[in-house]
Amino acid sequence: MATNFGFPLVVAMLFSSLCISTFVSAEVIHFISNMPKDSPPLSIDCKANGIYVVQHSLRVGEDYEWTATINDIYYCTTMWKLFFASWHAYEPKRDVGRETVYVKIQKEGFFLSYEKSKWTKIEYWETE
Repeated sequence: MATNFGFPLVVAMLFSSLCISTFVSAEVIHFISNMPKDSPPLSIDCKANGIYVVQHSLRVGEDYEWTATINDIYYCTTMWKLFFASWHAYEPKRDVGRETVYVKIQKEGFFLSYEKSKWTKIEYWETE
């Protein structure tokens, strides 16, 4: 008597891949430097679950793109000259369901957008 395991196996594999893509999805994050023309690069470090996931030196005019999993909060620190800031590049409650998250960094602070046209300030620069 022959048994056909092929069909149930294919269904199980399809179901598991759908579950994984639902629970471990990713969003694209952009860091955009809109700093004054002759500024030194920004130093950006981001962590998720205590692990560094982004360590980048962002030059004036640069658009740095990376991917975040939607289940994690991405906590970032940024240094520029004598200024520093701590902020969230990605928050699941705030950003889930968005294809892309844009963070524009300029002298006046950090701004968030989902379509690069309406910007909301999310953080200020600090200094000692």
